[in-house]
Amino acid sequence: MRRFTALLLAALMLLSLAACGQGASAGGSAQNAAGDPTPEEEAPELPEPEPYEISDPTVMPEGGVRDGVTYAAYDGIVEHLFFHPVVAYPELAFDGDAQANGIDDYMVTVDEYNKILQSVYDKGYVLVDIGDVWSETTGEDGQPKMVRNTLYLPEGKKPLILSYDDTNYYEYMLANGFTYKLVIGEDGKIASWGKDPQGNEVTSRDLDAIPILDKFVEEHLDFSPFGAKGCLSLTGYQGILGYRTQTDQDVEWTAEREANRQKEIDSFVPEPYWVLSTIYRDTLFTATKGKFTTKEEGEQAFATIADKPFEVTGVSKKKGNEAPPRLFDLTSLQVECNRKFSYSAETTLNLIQSLYERKLTTYPRVDTQFLSDDIYPKCAGILTGMRGYEQYIQPLAGKKLPKSKRVFDTSKVTDHHAIIPTGVPASALSDMERNVYDLIARRFIAVFYPDCKFATTTVLGKVEDVEFKVSGKEILEPGWRTIYAQQSTATQQQISTSQPNNPQPSSDDDDKQDEERTLPTFVKGESGPHTPTLTEKWTTPPKYYTEATLLRAMETAGKFVDDETLRAALKENGIGRPSSRAGIIETLFKRHYIRRERKNLIATATGIELIDIIHEELLKSCELTGIWEKKLRDIEHKKYEAADFINELKQQVTEIVYDVLRDNSNRRVTITTDEDLKKAKKKKTAAPKKAAAKSAATSSTASTKNAAASPQPATSEPSADDSIIGTTCPVCGKGTIIKGKTAYGCSNWKNGCTYRVAFK
Repeated sequence: MRRFTALLLAALMLLSLAACGQGASAGGSAQNAAGDPTPEEEAPELPEPEPYEISDPTVMPEGGVRDGVTYAAYDGIVEHLFFHPVVAYPELAFDGDAQANGIDDYMVTVDEYNKILQSVYDKGYVLVDIGDVWSETTGEDGQPKMVRNTLYLPEGKKPLILSYDDTNYYEYMLANGFTYKLVIGEDGKIASWGKDPQGNEVTSRDLDAIPILDKFVEEHLDFSPFGAKGCLSLTGYQGILGYRTQTDQDVEWTAEREANRQKEIDSFVPEPYWVLSTIYRDTLFTATKGKFTTKEEGEQAFATIADKPFEVTGVSKKKGNEAPPRLFDLTSLQVECNRKFSYSAETTLNLIQSLYERKLTTYPRVDTQFLSDDIYPKCAGILTGMRGYEQYIQPLAGKKLPKSKRVFDTSKVTDHHAIIPTGVPASALSDMERNVYDLIARRFIAVFYPDCKFATTTVLGKVEDVEFKVSGKEILEPGWRTIYAQQSTATQQQISTSQPNNPQPSSDDDDKQDEERTLPTFVKGESGPHTPTLTEKWTTPPKYYTEATLLRAMETAGKFVDDETLRAALKENGIGRPSSRAGIIETLFKRHYIRRERKNLIATATGIELIDIIHEELLKSCELTGIWEKKLRDIEHKKYEAADFINELKQQVTEIVYDVLRDNSNRRVTITTDEDLKKAKKKKTAAPKKAAAKSAATSSTASTKNAAASPQPATSEPSADDSIIGTTCPVCGKGTIIKGKTAYGCSNWKNGCTYRVAFK
């Protein structure tokens, strides 16, 4: 195939360059003492690649037959399968750490991948190149446009495109059960290189999606009759050819943005945008073009679809399974309690500690979501002893409880297993204790229930040339969601079909709500009247941290570290331990570095100035924790002396103290007191609320015919003196003064300038 040839040429180039590099390091070309080339040092010849015929699927073979196979025209749907890297060693990937859930959500194992390839082959699919499906041509207006080609496939076959994202891996992924890079094997074929769970280096054609596909095509030549295989995406950091495809600047900007989240929020200047939607059969469809940055552009699109019929152009329904949520470790329990009940991490820790001391739940200070195999025989008895959950336990009675690797895996358990009930009947609990116990009890029962089966429906439509889309989710078999069906929370199995189909979006969770609602039955080709709307919205700053999101950020702190080795060291623990993270957050409160406003965590002037005043960047970085974790691990493996670690710490502290003593910049930090925090709450003035902004925007409908939406300004906009706009910022001296909705700010706010003056 074309890509194979290109990749082979690239490999040959690299080998040639490598040979040149070796010669140069020895002082020019490799020669003996007499100046003659040394035969032993000449690069070995690569094996000749096997011939691989490439043909054009857009051209019918002469006579409609080739190699005894009859070909026919195909202009139907072209299916597409998209893969991330496959998991070579599941025991490393699904080990219960912070990244295990994400891997489980987005990756497949080698075994699953092999089954998928075999399945699509058995169902009559053949591989095609996406470049053969579509071609670029020039339209009548002289502009380039894409046209769909007719494919000529073996009779009875269907086309399939395979694509692979992140075919280049982070180094730390070695510890997560992935291979590290693609190499050219001794046989001249593409293979993967990595390390097995025992740390042994492994070169194989059976552990990575790309060489596995190569092998499968070799064994099933009719799977790739035209030479196509898959589309590769070289994204992320370590490219398969050994270079970085993302700049350090991007990484540093992300980390800086996280560190200066409060400043970015304070300096944020909201900007309006407009969203075009339409209501057809009581269902809100949103334009696929996205948002319009100007009202005029939105009004133009609105005028295009007014009084024109809406036509359904496509209806697709895909079925899926949703496994029960994993059992709780301490961090996930704290996150859920904060999200659901607004409990602080410390409050949750105290509540679960109380339940443990009363022998109602198991040991809470744990960092795994798995149970050891020896717990399985005890589970039936635990369920029998629980009171108040009989209606959920009864369906399990008299049956052998399922034993899933998602729940029972001794290799993922160290000193203690996940938090579960003990089976002791719970009584005389406070409301808060009952809430925590209920979460744990329902989660424990749910893992023995079957998967939830659902269908996701996507409906496409258009008015003239404007495309619209809506998605909905229908629960087919609730499975484990039955446990949560009677709770009035976001975990209900589905939104009632008796409710309106969200005729007007009202929050940042609109997309999620759309996916969770059940849609009426639509048929491709149907059409009818509709009611278009043009809604004004406003951009929003980064969200504040809550204790839930901060706990997750502490758990996954390694993602903010650029160095792969240090990131791997942070993978297991992050910042703090599950048992200590609540104390760390409470310390920030006690020292008035942060304050709580409802669920949001807001940095105080003391906290912001403290970070700004510290010149030693390492002290403010997660990287320091990574360095210490790596050295402690080296000590554990006898690669580093504990005494050296202590001495280095002493030297580091000494140097920092002397740097501070030598500093004559007279820097100061504002001291925030309890009284200051009380005053801040009282003085808090309301910026225009989101709801107010929404109410200020009006929606145009088809009945107005002549007018599009005409948003009105907020009624309580403060007065302002625009004379300072464009002047040099008095704080940083670099940016210029710009105007927001409620205050003036500096154009250099992204780089940390804190200038902000509210309107009078």
